[in-house]
Amino acid sequence: MTETQPLWRRIAAAMPRAAFAFALLCLLILPMVPSGQAQTFSVLHDFTGFDGSDPEAGLTIDGEGNFYGIASRGGYFGDFCARNRGCGTVFKMTHDGSDWVFQTLYVFQSQSKAMRSEAASPFGRVTLRPDGTLYGTSYYGGWEVCNGGCGTVYRLTPPTVCSTLQCLWTESLIFPFNQADGTYPMGDLAFDQAGNIYGTTFFGGISDQGTAYEITDSENGWTQTELLRFGAGPKPGGARPYKAGLIFDQAGNLYGTTDEGGKYRQGTVFQIVPSGRGWTEITLHDFTAGYDGGGLHSDLVMDSAGNMYGANSNGGMWGYGNVYELSPSANGWVFNVVYSFVPPSGGPAASLIFDPAGNLYGTNTAGNGAVFKLSPGQSGWTYTELHTFSGSDGSYPLGSLVMDSHGNLFGTASDGGKYGFGTIFELTP
Repeated sequence: MTETQPLWRRIAAAMPRAAFAFALLCLLILPMVPSGQAQTFSVLHDFTGFDGSDPEAGLTIDGEGNFYGIASRGGYFGDFCARNRGCGTVFKMTHDGSDWVFQTLYVFQSQSKAMRSEAASPFGRVTLRPDGTLYGTSYYGGWEVCNGGCGTVYRLTPPTVCSTLQCLWTESLIFPFNQADGTYPMGDLAFDQAGNIYGTTFFGGISDQGTAYEITDSENGWTQTELLRFGAGPKPGGARPYKAGLIFDQAGNLYGTTDEGGKYRQGTVFQIVPSGRGWTEITLHDFTAGYDGGGLHSDLVMDSAGNMYGANSNGGMWGYGNVYELSPSANGWVFNVVYSFVPPSGGPAASLIFDPAGNLYGTNTAGNGAVFKLSPGQSGWTYTELHTFSGSDGSYPLGSLVMDSHGNLFGTASDGGKYGFGTIFELTP
């Protein structure tokens, strides 16, 4: 079968005859997916490889409308970095009148030592702190117990004085991970009001299924505390949170998703509750990879009422992923599918964002990828495709979107563009 064949033929080849008959009926009554014709799309920067490659984590916005981001590869190509297509960069986009100025803040350069002195291959989105420093996670770097290092939490401090030739920031390793306390952190970081850091690792821990951790600052330096070892309990809890960090509710509980584990071994939505001197994991939903979704499970986002929303890269009614909601109730949490993606759109891999009106925005990865909007209504949520990537303007948008105060959307595409190393883009209403 080729992609030029009619959609109904491709669906027919992928499912039993009885299921296909039902699917075809649903497809015939589905409305056409509306397109966001009023949106204006612009490429703000094409990565060259030297200034970074594979910007996978999306952007962080500051109070002045400037953006910060990471490129997981590119930059320095010596030593270990050459084998990894570069160790990555951190960058800033500054609005200068009607133009945008791209600036490389830091180029990671992993060293060949038993203890690698730097982070390498950043994956989590950087977090901007009130003092102007940036925090993030790297997949490599740190202790050489793992090939290339087990990963780190790092901090970047801005320079006090910039010369005309150089204005690079200073890197500090907050915590280098080891096999016992977790390996390969990939998700975004969360901070509590005291400035303590929370996050997850993809591997490591007692069962090598990943961990949830807290890092606290003291006079003696940063100390890591393991909150949860995935896969270590008597119940079939979640395992391996891929690129999924943690979020807080107002009571101080933590929430996240895992890509594996759970009752059906297809991942979970979990809650971590403080209990005595430790934390307790509670599974809120076990994914089946069926109608409720499967594949990569994104970060969660919480609305003002305490409802949580997430996305799955596959599963759902059509197998192209879905967006779901978890709502608190007196009897626990209620799971509901908000929208199942209709092929050829689908494959969301990044977390969602809200606008002030309660609309959801996200990115798809099927084909070259797309930017979409979900609008709530009395009869459900309406899907609108705001932009479909062609490859020349970017492809495979893996990072989360951000929105400025004017309602403009900004994001990154991890591939494609003028040089094939990814792009930074803007969508204006």
